[in-house]
Amino acid sequence: MTAFLLDWVETALPMVAALMLAHLISGFVARGALVTHRTRKLWKVLLGTALMGLATSAALGGVWQIAIVVATAFLFIDCLFLLVVPRAHQGSLVEFLLHQVLQISVLFAAASLWPEALSVGLWSDDVAELRALCVALVGFLLATAFGAPLVASLLHRFPSLPAADDLPGAGLTIGLLERTLAVFFVVTGTLAAIGFLVAAKALFHFGHPHKIGQRALVGTLASAGWAVLTATATLAVLEILTTAP
Repeated sequence: MTAFLLDWVETALPMVAALMLAHLISGFVARGALVTHRTRKLWKVLLGTALMGLATSAALGGVWQIAIVVATAFLFIDCLFLLVVPRAHQGSLVEFLLHQVLQISVLFAAASLWPEALSVGLWSDDVAELRALCVALVGFLLATAFGAPLVASLLHRFPSLPAADDLPGAGLTIGLLERTLAVFFVVTGTLAAIGFLVAAKALFHFGHPHKIGQRALVGTLASAGWAVLTATATLAVLEILTTAP
């Protein structure tokens, strides 16, 4: 089992990490506010497909053939969800998770079919040196950027109450900073500080209507919890990489 794991780390993991990095950058960083997971439109789907193709090609060092295959598969999945999922369920947790499972399955399939693709691209001489950096970036973006729509989809079942004094985009920025700090606390081994982070958020909502406080607490716990789990898993993978040849 150990030999199989080390062999997989040596061959498929760099490819998976590169494809995941392309997915996270194109789908959760580059598109940003243009393509939300709550409302999908055809032009947003096409934009996402183009970004995924470009990001995949760059991540693989210019291997555009695989980028076209992956982007086309993503386009099919996006169009399927656009046509099949009712508008009322767009942005729900089940819809978001199913969508991501299908897309990430495409990435793993591509890595299994073409595990040596990185060896023919521009990064062929630096694959071993770059894989740890790539895994670290994937872990960070999973914890921070990916966490935003994940938490939003979890809160989809809890309708937000109108608040006229809310700053536009402030909640998204606070969540991003919150998850970034949680990752920092995990990396530095100061997990106890996360408790102060959650307490500060709870204190901020003290005095607000009960439903707003409950919704905010659910979001805070989910956000910080996701960042902690992702950062811990990333550190474990990086530790495995140190034992791989």
